[in-house]
Amino acid sequence: MTHLKSALAAATILVGTAFAGGAQAAVVFSNLNGFIVTAAASGPLTATTFTLASDTFIGSVWNYHFPITTGALAPYPGYVDAQLGQSVTITLTSGSTGALAFTGEITDDLYGAPYHYAHVVVNQMLPADTYTVTDSLPGSWSFNSTSNNAGFTLVDDQPVPEPASLAVLAAGLIGLGAARRRRA
Repeated sequence: MTHLKSALAAATILVGTAFAGGAQAAVVFSNLNGFIVTAAASGPLTATTFTLASDTFIGSVWNYHFPITTGALAPYPGYVDAQLGQSVTITLTSGSTGALAFTGEITDDLYGAPYHYAHVVVNQMLPADTYTVTDSLPGSWSFNSTSNNAGFTLVDDQPVPEPASLAVLAAGLIGLGAARRRRA
């Protein structure tokens, strides 16, 4: 049993180092800013776009959804508040890839910042091109004049572990622990 506990402890440290505390994410694109936010029932007034100068690995896309119904600006006419855990789809569209849709959820954690973000995992290499970002919850996607009235978006290059990969790693470590226990 001691060997199994050791193997599981090592796996926890390995996974924690590789995925949570590994390399800091680099921001590929961000139009987030610290000015007063605006929202409209129809969504941002200007298309949110970003350009990749070369093929780039994209880990995640985060769209800022300010929770106005619980904030200082409540109530805000026409605004639909995004709820934590609510399903959301963010689509990246370009001439070379067409529309790539990614489903995620509203979360309150972007690198430790306690605000509402639509978060989707991309985890793929995207070709150099200009991408237009759309959000399935446009009525709560925030923007302001400083972002040229485009929806607030942050795109990073941090790989996100897939649950299946973690399950395979865990099963392998448990198997190693069990085999080692039988030999002892």
